[in-house]
Amino acid sequence: MENLQSYEKLTNFIKPSRFINKHFLSRLISRYMKNLFKVTSTPPIDWDSWNTAHCSTAPFIQSSQWANILTEIEKSEPLYVRIYSNGSLISQSLLMKRFYYDRFTNTKKFFLPYFECLHGPIFIQNASDLNIKYTLKSLSDLAQKNLSTHFLLIPNFQQECTEINKTSLEQFGFKVKPWATYLIDLTIDYDSIRAKFSPKVRNKLNKALRSGISIKKVESYSEFETVYCPELNKIKTLAGLYGDPASRSQWTENTSNGYHYYLAYKDEQILGCIGLLVFNGTATEIGSAISPEALERKYPAQDLLHWHIITEAKKLGAKSLDLAGVNPYPETPKEHGIQSFKKKWGGQYITYNIATKNFIPAKDFLAKHTKRLIALMS
Repeated sequence: MENLQSYEKLTNFIKPSRFINKHFLSRLISRYMKNLFKVTSTPPIDWDSWNTAHCSTAPFIQSSQWANILTEIEKSEPLYVRIYSNGSLISQSLLMKRFYYDRFTNTKKFFLPYFECLHGPIFIQNASDLNIKYTLKSLSDLAQKNLSTHFLLIPNFQQECTEINKTSLEQFGFKVKPWATYLIDLTIDYDSIRAKFSPKVRNKLNKALRSGISIKKVESYSEFETVYCPELNKIKTLAGLYGDPASRSQWTENTSNGYHYYLAYKDEQILGCIGLLVFNGTATEIGSAISPEALERKYPAQDLLHWHIITEAKKLGAKSLDLAGVNPYPETPKEHGIQSFKKKWGGQYITYNIATKNFIPAKDFLAKHTKRLIALMS
């Protein structure tokens, strides 16, 4: 703690000037504080176990497994960042150096990287405000040093006792956007889970069963590659979104943890799909889509798929199911629909922040008008 307080004193006492620029000042302070900051491109042997020991719900996207997946599918570069105080580890963050990347052609769309730290950092219990500030500064400086266009930080909203608040984020130049999710409690019995559903859910589930909709689990990588992913990508393309090719790194064979995928059928026609990621006691909805046919005929395929992943996640030992985020202040009819759909399952409503720090002042302007130009040319 003494070292972190010394850091604060140094930054308050020595200010950038004509003779001491901010880069020199940063190097000077870093040298003085060199025992506090360590970065490696490979995970320390205890990386995942330390996460779990200090956060009972340590998220998958702070694990070395997630880093390996992104490295394989889009040549991202992981940076394992550890912050120390008085020789003790106080936080660690998986910082991913990513590129705008076309996974079908295995090519970068833009030469400069962007950085992200999702559901991190992981802190020791009751980390101090100084611990949090030094961690934020270290991650931000590292991203900027690597010529990042921007840095996306989504703090871990399930971290016990430690919160990165909006004021701390804004102090280090982040723009903060509120976000939220619903967590379904899977530690209670099925009747108690169903009791929290709105009447709409029960009506939709009954209609789905009367309509002859059935759910099938994707049983092999071949089926994942030739059926699930093409169907998901087709629906995404129709919605104006980008799809991704199948990857073995996102397929898990015969294990309770990892990836699981499901398809909704009616008369051999696929009406929708959904994925489930189970890790460290938490299940998360992924890869969800519904076909235009199901929407047109008002088949409640996604209702049945969601009930199915609730039951599957509970069987797989998960304690909660994260419905993967909603805008707490929906701005479009689609966002209103997503919020309404996820709210009706009766999960605990949790709010958190999405923080972005742009290192290129004109980035937002350029991104907006580049998209317009591409649309006009296509």
